[in-house]
Amino acid sequence: MNNELNDILLKRLKDYSITMQEDELRATHEITQELVLYSLAKTSFFEQGLFQGGTSLRILFGINRYSEDLDFSLIKPDQQFQWRPYLQQIKENMAQYGCNLEVQDRSNADDAIKKAFIKDTSIGQILNFSWAMRSSNPQKIRIKLEIDSNPPLGSTIMIKNLNYPFPYSIKTQDLPSLFAGKCHALLCREYTKGRDWYDFLWYSKQNVEPNYKYLSNALNQTGPFAGRHIKANRSWLEDALREKINHIDINSAKTDVLKFINLQAADDVNRWDRTTFLTTIDEFHKNCIESDEKNPLGSFKH
Repeated sequence: MNNELNDILLKRLKDYSITMQEDELRATHEITQELVLYSLAKTSFFEQGLFQGGTSLRILFGINRYSEDLDFSLIKPDQQFQWRPYLQQIKENMAQYGCNLEVQDRSNADDAIKKAFIKDTSIGQILNFSWAMRSSNPQKIRIKLEIDSNPPLGSTIMIKNLNYPFPYSIKTQDLPSLFAGKCHALLCREYTKGRDWYDFLWYSKQNVEPNYKYLSNALNQTGPFAGRHIKANRSWLEDALREKINHIDINSAKTDVLKFINLQAADDVNRWDRTTFLTTIDEFHKNCIESDEKNPLGSFKH
């Protein structure tokens, strides 16, 4: 057993309430995500990449929702981006703490989204979790890494400082840009993903307004609005979201997100109906108007 890694893991485990195997798996998955992110930050990756997606909301901004993958975006388009050199450095760095990762670059040269996979059993074994100690076919932690190598332009970059397992900093998008990316997913995804709508409610409660320039560029680049030269603004977005809400599968949305939240949050999700989201748009509009009144010299968003 690697004592340094064991101490690092036990320190983080104190933040979790573990009562069943599912809690062990979730905690181990999230701790592995954080260790991978730290290892990635020790490379040159964040000179060209940004952390985004659901896991960024959880690690950087505290959303009460578990997320499976690590999502990133390049700062500038580069179709030649490869995960391979970073994966090797991640593997070597975590090996110093006794982790034995399996890494695989699954990127396709023709695809804008470059994918890689990381698998691990060692962290669960170090902690003597039963699911990881099975001699035959121990359960593995699997983390997918995705990066958009052809991102829309217009997002705002910010630096976030993290302290686990050691102090480091990474680049991410600010909340308005992250919200814009989520709005693009809400409007363009061909199926109902409850996590999208859970995040939408969270952003609205934070009184965040999307980065409309970034949203417009994303809409015009991919999805059903591509090539239509949409100039998204507040009123356009509100109308588009209302139209989308009228067609989402509420039960499917609930089923999707319930696997990623605690029991307290599940009570709220189980009460979801179409009015939940339509009312949130009304509140979003009201909050934006109040913000305009407090900041009359701000940018025009109507």
